[in-house]
Amino acid sequence: MSGEDRRPARHPAIETAVFGSEAVLYDERSGMVHQLNGSACAIWMLLDGRPVDDVVATLSQTTGIPDDDLRRDVLQALTELGAAGLLTG
Repeated sequence: MSGEDRRPARHPAIETAVFGSEAVLYDERSGMVHQLNGSACAIWMLLDGRPVDDVVATLSQTTGIPDDDLRRDVLQALTELGAAGLLTG
């Protein structure tokens, strides 16, 4: 499945606390804490099982940044969040 076909979602064991435009994630399984900047937080909040293309389109509508410019950043964030074990799907 290509990156664009994936339907990533936040893992249910991850607690999210949003402070302004940033977020702190707590992984109940490992006790690890992760801090997300504003861009990563915006992506994180959209990870509810919708297709990656929908995440990109929603961010584009919200920010006015073209889809093509956002796609690389979204895929990079998904790679990093997935590598940290924070995602399902």
